Amino acid sequence: GGIPGMVVPGGAESGSGEFIKGFVYIEYGVAGMLREGRLALVFVSFFLAAFFSIVFLLVVYARRLVAYRERDRETAQLVQLGEAARTLAHEIKNPLGIIRVQCATLRRTVPEDRARNISVIEEETGRLALLTDRLRDFISSSVGKPETRPPERYLEECARRYDGAIAVIPYDGPPVSVSIDPSRMMQVLDNLIANAREATTARETASARRDGDDQSRAEPAAPPELSLSVRRNIAVFCVADRGPGISEENRGRVFEPFFTTKARGSGIGLALSRRFMEQAGGTLSFAPRQGGGCAFSASLPCVKE
Repeated sequence: GGIPGMVVPGGAESGSGEFIKGFVYIEYGVAGMLREGRLALVFVSFFLAAFFSIVFLLVVYARRLVAYRERDRETAQLVQLGEAARTLAHEIKNPLGIIRVQCATLRRTVPEDRARNISVIEEETGRLALLTDRLRDFISSSVGKPETRPPERYLEECARRYDGAIAVIPYDGPPVSVSIDPSRMMQVLDNLIANAREATTARETASARRDGDDQSRAEPAAPPELSLSVRRNIAVFCVADRGPGISEENRGRVFEPFFTTKARGSGIGLALSRRFMEQAGGTLSFAPRQGGGCAFSASLPCVKE
């Protein structure tokens, strides 16, 4: 029999049949549970990180896919626009040629006082013909007929062509060569020089207006400068002027096709020049000039003869 008053663990019956209340002590392994809890927490954290990473990547790829589709749509529209422009330029050239022939015929038959009107027609016809030629060149993907020659030859050609109207700084660097269609390179330089000369004239006109009738106080602006330098195997033609410069709001649109601030400008010259340089593997850029004005830089990689 059991001993009266004895506490039996877990509870037991004594010999007299009475139930004696007791206590049960249970021991738990807390260290093992904490270790398992940490592992579960790490697994859940890794799962959440992977889940959010996948969601993030899906969002990024979805946005890129939308951007690619939009770009493809714009590219298709540009291709269609280019084909339409090419066809339009070709169709315009034919009637312009007929107008020129008729103007030459009329010039031989009309009185002298009417010849001036024919000159206006011929001038505007020539301007339209030049615009269509530039537009056709802009939408063309051809690189022309590139030739490898020393870049200082283009400086010599500009010095002969403009003969004192611009300041051509002689090149004294190492002998190098560049590859580009010579007619296109000269077209780029001609366009930059023409813009620089117009900017210089605009500044002189503005200065004369500020000074009023006293023209003696109006100092002529320095002529545009054309220079050549070679930096890191890159030949850089720089055309710098002392004009009014380019306003802040127009700097982002300088190379946009058909953007111009001139009354009679076509807005295709700089865009075409930049395209010619890029097709030859170069660049065309501009920057404000210290002391006033602007400097355009046409860069080409140097090549071996």
